[in-house]
Amino acid sequence: MAKFKNYHLDKYIDFEDNYGPIIEDSPEFGQILLDNKDCLEMFTRELEAKFTEKTVRKHLSNVEVYLNDFLALRLGEGPGEGCDVDNLNSFFSWMPSHLMYSDESTVKDTIAGLKRFFKLMLDKGVIEKVEYQEFLEMVKDNKEYWLEEMAQFNNFDDDSDFFFDY
Repeated sequence: MAKFKNYHLDKYIDFEDNYGPIIEDSPEFGQILLDNKDCLEMFTRELEAKFTEKTVRKHLSNVEVYLNDFLALRLGEGPGEGCDVDNLNSFFSWMPSHLMYSDESTVKDTIAGLKRFFKLMLDKGVIEKVEYQEFLEMVKDNKEYWLEEMAQFNNFDDDSDFFFDY
């Protein structure tokens, strides 16, 4: 297995354990994951300068799921495509059925983490200002829908609630 350089991120996420085999076996996904790791490292350092370890861990975990489990491994896209309207809608629709620990507070926490992450990506030149502004508008326009979708998933009355109209 390839050895990774030391990152602050390693304190919170076992990247080598979680993604090492994918990085070795799939060059396309591997490069995206390594790019994501560099972005997550920048994000870790930014968070550590401002927040407690608990808050850093929460934001990193939520952003990592979006970047790696959803964007990279499901869609084959990197952090530069993360602000895409369709990707965000798809992610928040995917979240209830794939992240079983999720509830409305997870949606809110994920939005907060993504806002911080994409602001940093804007500051570092990974995304353009127009993309960041569209991301913020998308969140504003869809947050209540995403929260309702999560609530519906978690508060079912009968079997019919397991089926969503997409």
